[in-house]
Amino acid sequence: MRTIKYFFVSVVLVALSIGNVASGQILAWQFNGSDGKATTYTSTTTDLNLETSVITRGAGAPASGGSSNSMVGALTISADKNEALTNNAYYEFLIKPKTGYYVSLTDIDCSIRIQTYSAKTYQYRYSLDGVNFTDIGNPVTLTDENNNGTFQPTIDLASYNELKNVTSAQTITIRLYAWGGTVAPEGSTLINFGFGKSATVDVPT
Repeated sequence: MRTIKYFFVSVVLVALSIGNVASGQILAWQFNGSDGKATTYTSTTTDLNLETSVITRGAGAPASGGSSNSMVGALTISADKNEALTNNAYYEFLIKPKTGYYVSLTDIDCSIRIQTYSAKTYQYRYSLDGVNFTDIGNPVTLTDENNNGTFQPTIDLASYNELKNVTSAQTITIRLYAWGGTVAPEGSTLINFGFGKSATVDVPT
């Protein structure tokens, strides 16, 4: 099975191993050409033995404003993680192997784009039933307001035994919650936070 190499320019990369056959970056989203306002976004790289995945938005992360080659939202302002959970201020995607295969997650990479008044802290969570979620690592604090987005530290998943050897009988749900931020000058209670920006062209292997 071929390992995808050139998607290091993608906004979200999930490195997985499927069965005993392959490992590598086999699920990715490249937002080149997007206006940033999509309510959902389908994976642009998907391994043949993995179901297509779609990034969706929680009710507290509606599409608004937009930014080219990105997927951003106007998050409801949440003072802390508990408020972010209550406000459903998250992005979500699912990981599911096809029948006869299993998947083990190793890490996630992403580029996040924020502005002065945006949420400045985020954390991933996972679930195997779509209801009960477990925190992944510690919250990450953002400081770089680069309009093109900034690649974040790799999130390690290899130490989570529940994310190893997951068969098609289960679906892994990954959510990214964000909180913090302040009211914008125009008085808005919604603040931009999202993924981006993807490169405008693919980088060759």
